[in-house]
Amino acid sequence: MKNISIAIIDENKFFTIRLKLFLIQEEFKTVKTYHSINELLEEKTNFDLIIMDEEKFKNTFLKTFPNTIFLLISNEIKDSENFRIFYIIKNFSNNMLKQEIEIISLIKNYEKEVNKKNEELKKALEYISEQTDIAATKQLNMIFDNVSFKRIGNYCFDNYYSPKDKLNGDSYIAWQTDNHIFISIIDAMGKGIGASLTATLTSGIGNYILDKESTLENILANLINYIKTVLLDNEALCMLLLKINLKTNEFKIANFGMPPVYIKKGKEIEKIRPNNRPILKNSEEKIIIDTYKKEFDMMLLMSDGLIESLNKEGIPYYVNLKKVIPESDFLREILKDFKQNAIQDDDTTVYAIIKQQNNYEKIYEKSFFFSSKKDLDGIISEIDAKLNEDENTKQKFYLVFQEILLNIFEHAYRKNYDKQEIIQKNQDFSDIKGEIHIKICKNEEYFNIIIKDRGKGFDVTNILKLENKNNFKRFHRRGLLVLLNIVCGLFFEDNGRIVHIFIRRKNGN
Repeated sequence: MKNISIAIIDENKFFTIRLKLFLIQEEFKTVKTYHSINELLEEKTNFDLIIMDEEKFKNTFLKTFPNTIFLLISNEIKDSENFRIFYIIKNFSNNMLKQEIEIISLIKNYEKEVNKKNEELKKALEYISEQTDIAATKQLNMIFDNVSFKRIGNYCFDNYYSPKDKLNGDSYIAWQTDNHIFISIIDAMGKGIGASLTATLTSGIGNYILDKESTLENILANLINYIKTVLLDNEALCMLLLKINLKTNEFKIANFGMPPVYIKKGKEIEKIRPNNRPILKNSEEKIIIDTYKKEFDMMLLMSDGLIESLNKEGIPYYVNLKKVIPESDFLREILKDFKQNAIQDDDTTVYAIIKQQNNYEKIYEKSFFFSSKKDLDGIISEIDAKLNEDENTKQKFYLVFQEILLNIFEHAYRKNYDKQEIIQKNQDFSDIKGEIHIKICKNEEYFNIIIKDRGKGFDVTNILKLENKNNFKRFHRRGLLVLLNIVCGLFFEDNGRIVHIFIRRKNGN
């Protein structure tokens, strides 16, 4: 049997009967006859082939039957611009008709096989995409970071982790102990699953070793021994490790083929270049760890995604970076320029350690109980009298200030309440006594806003997941994500109960 369904439309019953008998003799499986177009349309049955007189053919049939081929009985052979339309002359012989339908049968059967394979491919791609999403989430979950977006001692820690693809070769570790900060950036060679496995396994085992070892020498020895068991013969792993002593301000660096560490002091930039080669499966070089004790305003650690991405002129962004770093005191300022002037073409990880400056002058400080939007408006009115800024700077200041205060009220004091209700309905929650302390300072370039509350706090590490583009829809507090693109710095202490915000003033724009 030829597995092709055929419909015949013809008002001449004698012609219909002859044609149907012929097709059945030729072992075509499904043949149905109709004596009018409406009869077929009313039945709403799909066919592989519809045979009909040319004059009865309507263009609407092409739309009504999108997967059907039409064989038109015509007075003369015509060329068709549509691959789904075939013509055959009315005085055809049985052999001619047989050949035409055989060809159409082959086409339809081939089309079915192609569609079947396409459907199988579609399901396979959907499965791969689903599994890639799961693997990317696991990769993100395996990054342990209890340091980013925090102020610890006199240091503020900020990071930017932006994979180019879901599965990527970048990973990092940020770990705090009582007196030390350990940061490592990992860049595995290649792309896709292989690079992702290498990077993820390295950061995962690194977290385990950090929990067992205290000296950088022992951490590195154990970590590199493990990495060598994972690497293939033709693979290399670049890695940067930094350890800071919070008491002595001394820091140690082991850099295995990563970009230099940038040290900024004032407008001056110093680069600490790699002191080790990339790690290979069979490498036996002695591990070099250098110790420094330098004063700095900002220290930058990065993978090569930042410096090797091209700017709008097609030149590596490294050229821009040399100009941007001296004029920037925060990572967010560098990222703003990077996003505006470069096209990211690789996984990008950047970690910034910012030394808190002491040259700020206090312009406002107050403790108050926040129970309604009126309280917020009253505080803003008081602050407005203290600010001597242009309107754009003020608007940016109040947007950030209001968002933070409403977040505190919503999450710290009024659980499960929508802050938009507070704004729109201007309701008074006098039963809620949410004590908040505000301190506003400034220097020539920045405002520093410090806000404290007495709520339960929150897990600051969730901001890392929020900022990652693959997880944007999975987390609340997207307002914080907006703030990260407005402010120069956003850092927390005391489990989120203290927030430090830095906003550039007009003379820094």
